[in-house]
Amino acid sequence: MEKHIKTLLFLASLLIFFVSCSSANDEKMSETSEIIANERDKMQPKSGITLPNLRYSGNVEFWDNKSENEYGIFFKDDNDLFNFIVLSDIGNTTTLPDGNYDIDVYENGITITSHTLPTKSYFFGLDSNKSRALLTDLETSYVFESSNVSAGSLLHNWGLGSIYDDKTIASAPIMYPSLIRFLNSFAVSGHNCQSGGVGSSSCSSTSQYGGCSITCKSGYHSCCAEATPMKAADCSCIKDVK
Repeated sequence: MEKHIKTLLFLASLLIFFVSCSSANDEKMSETSEIIANERDKMQPKSGITLPNLRYSGNVEFWDNKSENEYGIFFKDDNDLFNFIVLSDIGNTTTLPDGNYDIDVYENGITITSHTLPTKSYFFGLDSNKSRALLTDLETSYVFESSNVSAGSLLHNWGLGSIYDDKTIASAPIMYPSLIRFLNSFAVSGHNCQSGGVGSSSCSSTSQYGGCSITCKSGYHSCCAEATPMKAADCSCIKDVK
């Protein structure tokens, strides 16, 4: 009988040990999640700041195309639309590895925040006063690891995967040396300016099949055309004729 009681006491002590360890692990995981949430909250724009046109959180692919002075970003959003972002004529950039990020897309720039701790944020924008003003605004809420305001244009192109033959940014270097040329191969042709045109620095186009938006630096005007069931939207910067 005494042996049986000792066995039961031993099993009970083991159970208490495992329960306490599990509870400690749960508290540690909860504490880690709280730290991540708090870090993310610090990164959110404060009231009154410019709001982004698009917010995305999840897996992101990058292409730092130094030979063409392009920086490319790709992700598939919550609506299963393919999203390509291209900063062209950009100077030296921080090369980011593929992974999970928060991305905010503005008319004159984008912010990229890593999901890993310590949380790091980056700003990419145009060589323009509007981009620099946006950066100044955002710096009241973000501490950027680096910022780059040297791009000649900021293109955001999105649409159904079938329009792009389900090709992601990883396909671009195989098909074309330039991400812009890669996207143009899927786009409506001819630079038919349904919006934008001479005198405009930015334009956008949206339809049920997808859309695009673009902002151009001084000396260029924007030109946008709608997507079709078979072709991606076309947003371009065209050099002004003097």
